[in-house]
Amino acid sequence: VQPGPERRTVREMLSRVDARGGGKGGQSAPASSLSGGNQQKLLFGRSLLRDPRVLIADEPTRGVDVGAKRAIYELLATLTGRGLGVLLISSDVEEILGLAHRVLVMRGGRVAAELTGDAMTEAAILGAAFGTDSSPGPPPQPPKEVRE
Repeated sequence: VQPGPERRTVREMLSRVDARGGGKGGQSAPASSLSGGNQQKLLFGRSLLRDPRVLIADEPTRGVDVGAKRAIYELLATLTGRGLGVLLISSDVEEILGLAHRVLVMRGGRVAAELTGDAMTEAAILGAAFGTDSSPGPPPQPPKEVRE
């Protein structure tokens, strides 16, 4: 192990993912001493050390505060802007709508819907997820008069 280059790499990655904290220990502080948001960013940083082409983000903001959510969203947007593919797995519909370019809704182990563009709505996602028809059907017809 070469501590100098290793520390430099860690410092650069922590800066890249904007992870902060650890008190006086700095980068040598244990991850458990960091806030939940910084722990999440640390995990992103660790994954990015391998220079992946695709990153799987499974519930990336679960359990973190609003500020950390925003930072993680910005990090994901920056990564996709640089050409990294991100597979986002989330149960947070707002998160999906804010980050995704295409949505595959899973239900019962199968793809229940594929949504893009204007079709990506909360109603469409929830309808596909719960098996309800969210598509607008034919307009309602006025009741037929009963003749005697």
